[in-house]
Amino acid sequence: AVVSTQSTGFGGWNTKYYIGYNVPSYEMLGSNGNNYKLELPFVDHTYDNMVVDSARLRVILPEGCSDFEVVYPDFEITREPDEVVKTYLDTFGRPVLIFNAKNLEES
Repeated sequence: AVVSTQSTGFGGWNTKYYIGYNVPSYEMLGSNGNNYKLELPFVDHTYDNMVVDSARLRVILPEGCSDFEVVYPDFEITREPDEVVKTYLDTFGRPVLIFNAKNLEES
């Protein structure tokens, strides 16, 4: 995680917070035959009454995933073009879905 602050003399306290982590699939992945459904929060709980100016979510799926359908929540999300990331022993690479949202509040 990276945290940077700005002194109060230059417009108030601003904090940028970056976090990345892996999530065990059994917590957020369900299946129905050969179809799988991944449900996850756009922004995980970090602080009580949290307000987020902007957030970027990168979802890295397993190699071989295709034909995905995205169902969006009740707030505005923009989707960037998909990317592919290659890791150790990957042949084709893993699809990466990238989403952005602004002005989020914890509900």
